[in-house]
Amino acid sequence: MLLDVGSKVNGTDLVRDTPLHLTLRADHAFDIAVQLTTVLLQYGASPTLLGRDDDMPLDIARQSGQTYCLELLEMALGKNCMAAMSACNNNESFLSDV
Repeated sequence: MLLDVGSKVNGTDLVRDTPLHLTLRADHAFDIAVQLTTVLLQYGASPTLLGRDDDMPLDIARQSGQTYCLELLEMALGKNCMAAMSACNNNESFLSDV
C-alpha cells in the first residue's frame, strides 16, 4: 500500500481534498467506504481538515448519510482529543508529533 511507503495520508489534491474527503465523496458501497475510512484513520487521516468546499470529512459523512463512517470519524476525533489532553497533563507537546 502506498501509505506503507510514505505517501502522505493528509496530502491534498489541487482543490484541497485529502484521501479521506475523496473516499467519502465517492459514494462507495457501505463496506468499501467503511474499510477505506478505517484504514485512512489508522494511518492518521484527519477528520477535520477543510476540503474544496470548506468542508471537513465529518461534514461530508454527515451530509451524505454515511452514519457508520461518521461514527468512525467521531471516534478518531475523540481519541485525538484524549491524546492531546493526556500530553498536556504530562507536560508533553502533543503538536510536536503532528
